[in-house]
This record gives sequence, structure tokens and C-alpha cells, in this order.
Amino acid sequence: NLGRKGLWLFDNDGTLVDLTDRHARAYEEVFSEILKDVEKDGFSRRVVYEVTRRKIGLPEPKVVEGLIEDLELKRENLDTQELILNYRKNLVRLINEKPIPVFPGVVDFLKDLGRKRQFTGVVTGNHSSYGSIVLTKSGLIKYFDVLSYGDNALSKPEIAAEAVRISESRSLDYEFIVSIGDSKSDIEGGK
Repeated sequence: NLGRKGLWLFDNDGTLVDLTDRHARAYEEVFSEILKDVEKDGFSRRVVYEVTRRKIGLPEPKVVEGLIEDLELKRENLDTQELILNYRKNLVRLINEKPIPVFPGVVDFLKDLGRKRQFTGVVTGNHSSYGSIVLTKSGLIKYFDVLSYGDNALSKPEIAAEAVRISESRSLDYEFIVSIGDSKSDIEGGK
């Protein structure tokens, strides 16, 4: 028994569910189209996929800017917003292709927190347009009191701060906050 009420903030991808490959494939499809003229032996597709896997969890603009830089693309020829919209379209299609894999132990842990009357939230760089689909389709959305997406934030600390603002606006009464994630940006968001 915890004795005190807390707000437990979870990252989504890599912590609750495993969608890394779908994110990477969605970005790979977008950037491979741009790189099709220079592709040799699948090099560009593999590079996009591997570079993207290292950036998953960051808000979309940071991932796109990082890919543009890492792939040494000319920014003046690219519309970042269009790349993001194409990524979202690809990702929603990939999300809907098959079930969302929830990591072992996640549901039991969330149920246990609920039994102990703890508050829970999701703090994710995902845009709400697909983040909510992931949580709904995985069956996890029912376990959360607070949902904070990366729609207008450029960093995990901003998304975490938004989760705290949401919890305060809902008058959730807690004494401590726990941040749970799988990446450096999740740790930074929990500070």
C-alpha cells in the first residue's frame, strides 16, 4: 500500500506499447520517396529506418529536422509540415493494419495503481491524431486520468508540464509525481 496519492506519468511508445517499427516504417516511407533518386541497393531506406529508430519518442518536428540533418538533405527543398502530415497518414494506416502490442505486465501494473487509487497519465511525443488511436486500440486508454500529447510541444519537459497543468485543472490531489519511460527524453521530461 502506497499510503500517499501520486501521479504516475508514462511514456507511450517503448514503455506501454511497442510501435517503434511502425513509426520507423512511416518515416521511412516519407523520406524514401524523397531519396528515391539517390537510392542505391536499399541504402537510403535502411538509413532512414535506423536513424528514425533512434529518434522515436521525440516530438515530430524534432524527428523530421533530425532526419533532414542526418540524411544531409537540403532544407529549402522540403516542406516540414507536409512531411509530418504524410508521416501521420502513413502511421495511422500502419497502426490500423494489426493489433497494438502492449508490453507484458503493463495492464497488471496499471490495474494495481488503480486499485491503490493512484492517478495515471500518458506523456507522449505522439500527436493526438494517432496517439489517441493507439491508446484506444490497445485498450489502455481506460486506465488513464491525464493524456498529454506532443501536438504543440517541442520537448518532453513541455509535454510533462502540460500533463501537470491538466491534472491541476482537473483538481487531482496528489503528493508526488513519478515519470516512467524508456529514453533520455523521458528522463528529461520527468525532471
